[in-house]
Amino acid sequence: MTEEEEPVEQEKVQEIVILGPAKFIFPNGSGYDGQYIESENGLLYHGKGTYKFNFVMYTGQWSNGQLINGKLKSLGHEYIGEFKDCKFHGEGVYTWPDGRIYRGEFKDGQVHGKGSYQNFQRVDNTIIEKNLLRHRKLLSKKSELAWALVGENGNNSVGKDVFEGYTDNGMFDSNIDNQNKLKELFDAAQEENNNEEAVEE
Repeated sequence: MTEEEEPVEQEKVQEIVILGPAKFIFPNGSGYDGQYIESENGLLYHGKGTYKFNFVMYTGQWSNGQLINGKLKSLGHEYIGEFKDCKFHGEGVYTWPDGRIYRGEFKDGQVHGKGSYQNFQRVDNTIIEKNLLRHRKLLSKKSELAWALVGENGNNSVGKDVFEGYTDNGMFDSNIDNQNKLKELFDAAQEENNNEEAVEE
C-alpha cells in the first residue's frame, strides 16, 4: 500500500440470531407462537411462526416482523402463498367458504394478473358479496358478463367450471377483446421486469 492510499474500512455485517420458538400473548388477546429476533425496535417475528387474533390466523415464514410466505385462515376463507406488507402479493391460492377457488397472481391484497378460476359460475356472487363481514371482496366482475371466458370459438374454459383469464385490480372482465388487451399489458410488464433484472445482473 502506498502512502497515498487510505485503508478501506470493511462494513461490519451483523449476524442475525434467531431465537425461540416461544409463545407471546399480548394485551389485546392476540398471540404469537414461533421464532423471533431482537432488534432496535424490539422483538420481531422472524422465522417460522403463527400469529392469531380473534378469527384470523397467519402462519408461515416471517422476516423482520412481516409474513412473507404462508397461510391465512379466517371464517372459512383460506389463502396460501406469498405476502408483502401483510397483503397477498405474488403467487397464491385463495379459497372461499362457498367452494370458489382462485389460483394465480395477486398484487397489494387484490387478485391481479393471470390466474385460474374454479366454481365461479355456479355461485350467486351478488348475494355473497353483500355479506361483507364474512366475505373478503378480492374479486368481482362486470355485472353484465359471464364469469367464463367465451370467445369466437365458443367456451375457452379449461375444464368444467374451471377457466383461465386475467384480472385487473380485482375486476374480472370476460370480454375476449379486453382479455387480449390485458394479456398484452401483463406480457409487456413482465418483459420490462425481465429486462430490468438482466441489467442489474
